[in-house]
Amino acid sequence: MRQPGKITGTIFAILFAVVAGAPAMTNAPVTAKEGGAPSGGDSEQIEKLFVHVQELQADRQWSEAASVYQRILTIDGTNESALFGLGTVNIQLGDFKAALPLLEQVLRRQPGHPSVLNNLAWIHAKSQDPAIRDPAKALSYARQAVVTTPTDNNFWNTLAEAHFA
Repeated sequence: MRQPGKITGTIFAILFAVVAGAPAMTNAPVTAKEGGAPSGGDSEQIEKLFVHVQELQADRQWSEAASVYQRILTIDGTNESALFGLGTVNIQLGDFKAALPLLEQVLRRQPGHPSVLNNLAWIHAKSQDPAIRDPAKALSYARQAVVTTPTDNNFWNTLAEAHFA
């Protein structure tokens, strides 16, 4: 049985590779709650919510998926998979302002994580908000993601977008 809160990067890669115009997220952060795992009942509930949110994302039901991730975070506010997932869903919804602090929080906990770097690069390259758009940051994050995982074509795509930002 998987540990609570774990989502494989493969699931995220499949879900987001299907979505045109959005970065794919492989190697999604995997974590347990800081200070210990949630209690038994909470762990089971979180596990069920993650299964449900994966179905919602496969059906491109982004708003509903965001609600489920928020529910997970009310149970386990430090769950990095939920933070990453909510940030990623916010990218799909075009809400870069909401996605940015979530992904930055995950990056502080997992410095150098290629999927988080990739998503941050995408936000800074594609946002129309001048307070968020930052081509230099986009390029830096995208380069780090590609150097870390050079075989991921989606990271190369983000790097190209960062060059055009």
